[in-house]
Amino acid sequence: MLRSAVPVVLVALLVSACDRPESAPGDPAPQEASWRAPPRVDRVVVTGGSISLTGQAQPGGRVVMRDGEGRAHAATAGPDGGFELGLPASPQPILLRPEDQDGQRGLPGPDAVLVLPDGAALALSPGAPSRRLDGGTGLSAIDYDGRMVLVSGRKDRGPAVVRMGAGAGMEVQVDAAGVWTVRTDLAGLGGSIVVDGVEHAPVLARVAPGTVSAAGGGALIGWAAPDGAPLSTWIPAR
Repeated sequence: MLRSAVPVVLVALLVSACDRPESAPGDPAPQEASWRAPPRVDRVVVTGGSISLTGQAQPGGRVVMRDGEGRAHAATAGPDGGFELGLPASPQPILLRPEDQDGQRGLPGPDAVLVLPDGAALALSPGAPSRRLDGGTGLSAIDYDGRMVLVSGRKDRGPAVVRMGAGAGMEVQVDAAGVWTVRTDLAGLGGSIVVDGVEHAPVLARVAPGTVSAAGGGALIGWAAPDGAPLSTWIPAR
């Protein structure tokens, strides 16, 4: 599923995945800047040797995805804000930083987008559940900050039936986007989780930022919050 070696550029990007650049001299003061919709990737499809990303951004705005090699992949959003951007697939994990390009200034969106070689993809954002971008329903991701655990998934029609460890099954309502979330801790998660009859054996651990490895029938990803706090996310294989 994954290669054991993680490129140095990916390590650097995962450590700073959600950093925000400081204002440069001459930039307008925050109260003077007009608000622009940040780019948000909603779907990633890997087909053959290409990756297709679709999402929403500032209507008519220029969307730029920067990868670990310093390359910029760009697209222009339509009048409704929708955009589609393609780039070559890779045998290594790819981390992309979506930006809204306003003149010479790049304004990053809230997420970093990670695409794995097997086609699994997710958006990483501190303080929020990681969003699976490769489609499908069921368990999406389990996020861990060393204390609390966020379990999240998707279902076309709710509620989802979730059972963690030896606990009883519970019905979890989905939101308007079809996403459900459960907050717990490692003890509450137990050694397994069953979502709508499908059992998973997630592996959660404090791992170094920049780590991407196969674990528990999925992938364990180490990254970092803007303050440097280590975070980890486990996703089941699709």
